[in-house]
Amino acid sequence: MRVEGTGVVRPTAPQTRGLAARVRISDGYWLMRILTLVLLAVTLDVTNYLDTGSAARYLILVLPIGGTMLLRLRTPSTLIRRPTAADRVLLLLITVGLLGSVYGRLELGTGSTALPVFVPMLIAFLYLFTLQDPTEGQVRKILFAIAAIGLLYVALNALANSGFAPLLRESRSFRNSKVLYVALGFVAILMAKQRSRLLVFVCVAVYVFLSYPSATSAMVSLTTLITMFVTRRGGSSRRVWIVAIVAAIALVIALFNFNRSIQVADDYFLTVGKQNNTNTRLALWTAGIRKFESSPFVGDVFSGETTVLVARQAGGGAPFKNPYNNDYILFAASGGVVGLGLLVLWIVLAERSALRRYRGFVRAAQPYHAALMRALLVGFNAWLTAAAFNPLFQGLARSVTLAALYGLMMALGEPGPVAGSAPVVPARSPPPRYP
Repeated sequence: MRVEGTGVVRPTAPQTRGLAARVRISDGYWLMRILTLVLLAVTLDVTNYLDTGSAARYLILVLPIGGTMLLRLRTPSTLIRRPTAADRVLLLLITVGLLGSVYGRLELGTGSTALPVFVPMLIAFLYLFTLQDPTEGQVRKILFAIAAIGLLYVALNALANSGFAPLLRESRSFRNSKVLYVALGFVAILMAKQRSRLLVFVCVAVYVFLSYPSATSAMVSLTTLITMFVTRRGGSSRRVWIVAIVAAIALVIALFNFNRSIQVADDYFLTVGKQNNTNTRLALWTAGIRKFESSPFVGDVFSGETTVLVARQAGGGAPFKNPYNNDYILFAASGGVVGLGLLVLWIVLAERSALRRYRGFVRAAQPYHAALMRALLVGFNAWLTAAAFNPLFQGLARSVTLAALYGLMMALGEPGPVAGSAPVVPARSPPPRYP
């Protein structure tokens, strides 16, 4: 299988007429439609089956993987896109995680394995098997579709919180684990300039927050504002550094004033009238940190349990088994410095690639490409923010969502040439051809 660059594959002159009749819609657009359907399926999973159901829930992966196989059969080729640095890091992380998880399940009898973490992430690489980038018109349709999914999610979330649909409320499907759909939908509608839908969305989203005032939602809202600031007017590397420095300072201050941070959390629960689960979270995080300290380099290589037995209160309370409620602690406890390091490196490289492409779309006057990339980047960052306070990776649908967001960002392809600039023609190698 030959590897080519990530730009649009353009046929040579003798092939143009035949290809025009044979390929009417770019395969990149078809893949984006498939991944958008995956997001819709997760949104419509009102019973939370895709996260907590039987092994049959893995069948959701048949849609993107089977769809990509059909696309390759539609236009047979030995070409694939050249993997990015982020792809290579993610592939290494998935390989380590899958090997450890399978070993733990088969040899150690591990119950709560890391398979839901890594198996869904395989769909992040499907864009490599597409050869044509989507057009502006096609990207516009995807942007509108994601905006509609976001509006559908907040409507279902509001219905669940209202109490008129007990099934939705009891399933807990519309809680912190999927709050990223609110951020994603908001920015997609904003970028699509659908003013009437935006007004409806904001009103419903405000009701959702007031009926379930989640601290995770507040943090995701802050992340959304920061991402919009970084990408404002085409974005700039200076803004990225400003945000990174401010975030690092805030983290250091919070760590050095840990007791005060806990007090702020306690005050929050008291203000909004919610049950204070700070002690539970601290117990889970402490257990994860202790496991990390016992094997700080590689942990158990993701072969052990991803849940832990703790007491709700120090020295008492009924013990219970639960995930760590922090995916970064999960990677540190199960994969050590290597596992957490690979995850963080992938995030940094993915963010850098997405921001570079976003700036390129703005310069190349591809407004819908830039708008969709901005919305997807907000959703991606919202997911990563919620993962610091919730066990997102351990739910199949949640991992599928992250992989789909990454795949959509990469499937947008490389920016076109800047208007008025001369095209760059390779000196020796001929343009890529279809077989």
